[in-house]
Amino acid sequence: MNRFPSVRTRGLTRRHFLIGGAGATVALLAGCADGSGGDTGAGASGAPAAEGFPTSVDHQFGTTELDRAPERVVALGWGDGDTLLALGVVPVASVDWFRAYDDGFGPWARERRGDGEVEVLTGPEFSPEGILAQRPDLVTMTKSDNDRSVYEMFAELVPTLSGPATDISYGTHWRDQTRLIAEVLGRPEEGQALIGEVEDAFADARARYPQFEGRTCSVVWWDEASYAAYVEGDTRVDTLRDLGFVNSPAIEELRGGDGFTVDVSREEAGLLEADVCVVVSMQPAERIEQDTLLQGTAMAREGRMIVLSDADAQNAFSMGTVLSLPYALDLLLPQLAEALAD
Repeated sequence: MNRFPSVRTRGLTRRHFLIGGAGATVALLAGCADGSGGDTGAGASGAPAAEGFPTSVDHQFGTTELDRAPERVVALGWGDGDTLLALGVVPVASVDWFRAYDDGFGPWARERRGDGEVEVLTGPEFSPEGILAQRPDLVTMTKSDNDRSVYEMFAELVPTLSGPATDISYGTHWRDQTRLIAEVLGRPEEGQALIGEVEDAFADARARYPQFEGRTCSVVWWDEASYAAYVEGDTRVDTLRDLGFVNSPAIEELRGGDGFTVDVSREEAGLLEADVCVVVSMQPAERIEQDTLLQGTAMAREGRMIVLSDADAQNAFSMGTVLSLPYALDLLLPQLAEALAD
């Protein structure tokens, strides 16, 4: 099940890029170093390499190389914008996956964004021409649906960074996302330091809340028609696992394919049972409280179900980046502890 924006590719070919797009491709090629496109570097021919460059980063679809620090980065991957900001780079365009913020970034990232002008991409589909009109010298899509054709479409024209090989769409772990982007920017040490800070936050949380260890959890997307339970490899589940929880075995038994959720019918709400359940939704909490089937489960009756009604908490938890995770933990940890209190 895929609930995220995507790049619209139907009917588009390299020829369309080269002759159309309201001049987007012409502008892009004019700004590229050697006019050849592809992952061959964004620096001006013969320009001296900056510290940390050239860079060469392997990912699931090939290798991305840069001769110098990029100046116009488009963040297409989920959470890539956060990660760039954490590394001191303000992207020229970034995806607001949940259309939650006018400026495209949550409160955990706003200070780092500063006054830089960022084009906010909302979808549900993105126009490649619109993206290329930003004249990027780097496109990042480290956390995506792993569509090779989309990667190749951009990589023909501009250095493009994909994520590691994963068996689940949008399944790039925040550690890998941070590492890959830091490496292509020539800042691997900064990336590792950021990773270490978040790992320390998780270690501190596990020390403060030993009652989480080994307890089962479920994370559920709620809508009117059905439920969707997230599986291991999804950011939300991985966050709870990093706190010591174990995703519900009943949910894991339902998984198949490369999706990050499994569908659960309303009549099977009992399959969502766990020691603690976290519910996320685009709907108001009041609607979820009126769901008699879900509210009839033992976890709901006993106060072990957490509805993340705070939009910032929900977005930070769902995005799962080096910037959003500490923010999410501050809001989520007390609720998890209360849910498991005797």
